[in-house]
Amino acid sequence: MKQKLEKKEQRLGELESALSNESLGAEKFNEKLNVFLGYDELRLEFNKDLKGYEIIRKSTKGKAHKLSEGEKTAIAFVYFLTKLKENDNKIENSTVIIDDPISSFDNNKLFSAYSCIKYEFENCKQIFILTHNFNFFKLIRDWIQTKKKKIEGETEKYYSIYKVEPNIENGIRVGDIKNAGKSLNQTSEYDYVFDTVYKMKDKELNESEIFNCGNACRKLLEAFLSFKFPKQRGDILSLLD
Repeated sequence: MKQKLEKKEQRLGELESALSNESLGAEKFNEKLNVFLGYDELRLEFNKDLKGYEIIRKSTKGKAHKLSEGEKTAIAFVYFLTKLKENDNKIENSTVIIDDPISSFDNNKLFSAYSCIKYEFENCKQIFILTHNFNFFKLIRDWIQTKKKKIEGETEKYYSIYKVEPNIENGIRVGDIKNAGKSLNQTSEYDYVFDTVYKMKDKELNESEIFNCGNACRKLLEAFLSFKFPKQRGDILSLLD
């Protein structure tokens, strides 16, 4: 019985020692989190007493409460990235899917997130990136367009751009994946929305296109008026007046 107890105590000591080393892993996590967020307000710390992690906010020097959606997204993404590299897994051997990682970010954090993704996945075997944000899409598109592959002395692109178009089938709204072609080659979201509306002007619209056209027209008008009258930006009624 005494020997069993000593073995268990020894094993407990080994586990506690391993947990104390988790602080080293937390430092690497924090480095990536700071890059992704663009600031060092949040950090992960290992609590020896609780034998677990805590999220600490720098400004209050205590546990972080009421995280923003952007902060939650950043923590989740860096955790995903950390897990991706576990057990000596190599990014260059991995196929990765990233679904709208900046959905709750403003434009300042958007660039930090983009830089982090570009750095971490530059040599990824295959990557799929989905987004609703045109500015983020443009950054990703311009990055991917610089990457080429050489086959028998010839250089060609090795990327494709698709878009999901809503459609109505048997009264049910569905999404169709289509090759984007040249429709997403515009330099700004305004150009893209203008192009979308312009292509609808001389055709009879189906149920799905009517919905999309109305939404696109609203977005086009709001963007145009916001540029002309910046003081009323964000207030569509004031812009219309």
